[in-house]
Amino acid sequence: MTIAIVILCIITIYPILSTLAYGQQQQQLFPFLPPTNTIKDQINNDIQNESITSASDSNSSPSSTNKVVILDFYDNDIGQFTNAKPILDKYGFKGTFFIVCKWASSHNPERMTWQEINQLYGEGHDIESHTMTHKLLDGLSARALDYEVGQ
Repeated sequence: MTIAIVILCIITIYPILSTLAYGQQQQQLFPFLPPTNTIKDQINNDIQNESITSASDSNSSPSSTNKVVILDFYDNDIGQFTNAKPILDKYGFKGTFFIVCKWASSHNPERMTWQEINQLYGEGHDIESHTMTHKLLDGLSARALDYEVGQ
């Protein structure tokens, strides 16, 4: 049995999800990607033909025609909750959200709150840490590194 796995990070998937949600072209922001309509059409075609399945879909058994998509989001952007989550919900997909812990407590309207993050977790999404404050780790002292990664 062969399974095709496509791994997409937020840089790749966000324009796709934004386009699916709003029909807006994001090509000017991400010129290295194929035209958004091409990606959108392919995803919609794959979903309609049931060749993309949710990894959490217990009724599906991967075959050589199935594709598995791993959706990876980072930095607590509120658009992940307001734009991407409804699309994930619509198709029954789950994502992995890498959270900068201090940003979730910052009361910044551009970032997800702990309440929204807890809702994602409660709905079956994977929540991971993306450090405490988003500092570059290579120049930190052992104590600061322990805080960023260990807290």
